[in-house]
Amino acid sequence: MPELSYPVAGYLLPDDLLAARNTVRAAAENRTRFSQLIPPETLQHRKMADSAIPGDVFYSWMPLGDRALLEAGEGHWKRPYPIFRQMENGTLLAFPGSHRPKSGSCFAALPEQYPWYSLDHIRRPTVHITYFDISSPMYLEPRPLIERCFSLRTEHLQIVYRKAMNRTWCEKTGLSDWVRDRLVIETDDIVRYQEELFWV
Repeated sequence: MPELSYPVAGYLLPDDLLAARNTVRAAAENRTRFSQLIPPETLQHRKMADSAIPGDVFYSWMPLGDRALLEAGEGHWKRPYPIFRQMENGTLLAFPGSHRPKSGSCFAALPEQYPWYSLDHIRRPTVHITYFDISSPMYLEPRPLIERCFSLRTEHLQIVYRKAMNRTWCEKTGLSDWVRDRLVIETDDIVRYQEELFWV
């Protein structure tokens, strides 16, 4: 066997390679899917998820595993998520909220537009702008849900729909038609009808 000119920590035989890959994949899934920090799911969680409609904003644990939550820090474990759609498998398509705008496509909920929100079943005054990152959709299971904070006004939900229509993920998930059906045509919109374009 020729001498190697670089240090080798170890190597895997072909038979071991598949098992090693599976171990790594399982560890990656563990990081994102399983958590002991998030309280167990109850009937109340399922009721909240089943009653959720587009525009409802839920305060929720971040849908991460323990390792990712600990890396994020306790102050970042929970945040508001506006619900975009209830999926057929029982999950909720939602967007993460933050007090800091992200580089992606954001919608801002201003305190003067949403002066009150609910947390711990207490009506609290809003003091910060909340930014919702439309470019980072995620699927929420019922388990992380904590409470419905407020609901987006119809005109603001329309803004979210319009921003979503311009995202690549909308095409990839097949949600384009679903979103298009919910868009309200407004002045200055350009619409296509029978292969012709019309300016409203």
